[in-house]
Amino acid sequence: MNSLMMTAAVAAFAFTLSATPAAAQGSVAPVTMVGSACPSGYGQGSTAQKSRPNPNMCYPRGSDSPSVYVTSGKCAAGYRKDFGYCTDKADGAVYTPPTFGSITKASAFDRCPVGYHTSEPDVMKCVSYDYAAGKQPATRAKKGGACASNEIDEWGLWCTSKLTKLTRKEAEQEAVADVNHLFPRDGKGGNQGADYMNTPGIVGIFGAAGANSSGASSSSKSGGGSETAAAPANPNCTSSSSTGAALGGAIGGDAGAALGSMLGGLGKKKKKAGC
Repeated sequence: MNSLMMTAAVAAFAFTLSATPAAAQGSVAPVTMVGSACPSGYGQGSTAQKSRPNPNMCYPRGSDSPSVYVTSGKCAAGYRKDFGYCTDKADGAVYTPPTFGSITKASAFDRCPVGYHTSEPDVMKCVSYDYAAGKQPATRAKKGGACASNEIDEWGLWCTSKLTKLTRKEAEQEAVADVNHLFPRDGKGGNQGADYMNTPGIVGIFGAAGANSSGASSSSKSGGGSETAAAPANPNCTSSSSTGAALGGAIGGDAGAALGSMLGGLGKKKKKAGC
């Protein structure tokens, strides 16, 4: 091989090395979930599904799923941002989260009932993620009058059954998404505040936070089990959990959901009079 050919070969090899890392970052494979959303063409895992058992991972939905990777910075050439991911899916493709059991709200800034969160594309809708599909308790708009004895009055807006297949964690995950999707829009987390651990629905079904560590749903209790109900937390009692929810909501979106969830688990409740 003469010197000119060798120089050309070395140059081509060097170009390949410099171009490979950026293109090789993405792949069509399970990827760590960022916040509470998956990239377009991917779905959240569930312990109930053998093919995608990890709820903290996003799994390709099919052969047309794009190549993706997680990033907090700029995307490599050929990739574009899709929430906290970089994807090679063509521009103009908008991710639409899967929705189940969509119900309509009376006000865009009202909180959703237990098992639901405010839709980002349509704030008048309450929707759920796939892990909650079919597990939510039956819910109806209150529209005056009292809720039945086997129902929970949620903020005077909803009458919700005490029977559900949701776990407390799943109910709180939906409530965190509800707060984070409302907080950036009105600055306070919705007309009913930013609490996600002790909403009327969660307290009515599972009891106050910390009172029931089993995480079991009330579906196994006969007659709805009113003994699990507890008085809502004193609004003057603050905790690191509510602070975490507020801070997470202030940031908004997927990063907010993640931050709020992490901060919500730090520390113990501060003691105040009447708390």
